[in-house]
Amino acid sequence: MKVLKVSATLLLLTVSFTMVACSTAVVRVMPGQKGLVKVFARDIELDGAEVAAHKAAKEYCEEYDREAIFLKQKSGYQGTMDEGTRKTVRGASKAVSNLPVIGFLGTVGNSMTGDRDYLSAALFKCGAKIN
Repeated sequence: MKVLKVSATLLLLTVSFTMVACSTAVVRVMPGQKGLVKVFARDIELDGAEVAAHKAAKEYCEEYDREAIFLKQKSGYQGTMDEGTRKTVRGASKAVSNLPVIGFLGTVGNSMTGDRDYLSAALFKCGAKIN
């Protein structure tokens, strides 16, 4: 029984790391005037969009051996379906997608909620690194 618990824990950790490593976000970094830079990230989940925006800003500044300094950030839902309905359908589709008889319903639900409906926008500048 102990081996089963350890195996389940390792499987959960592996899946979690895989989900974090495989971002589905679409990111755009747009340099502007006076050293200000905008970053926009769209993803299937809100946290994915926010993480992708921050990562892109940090990577942008690292190219210049600088550090990202965030001035503003705004994130939110941009989809056409009501957000509450979307969350319900997405949760239900994840729950049934592994069931052999009705698993296709999970696929249908994922296709309905699989758009990059969350947008995270940030304004930042690159400043000197503080060691």
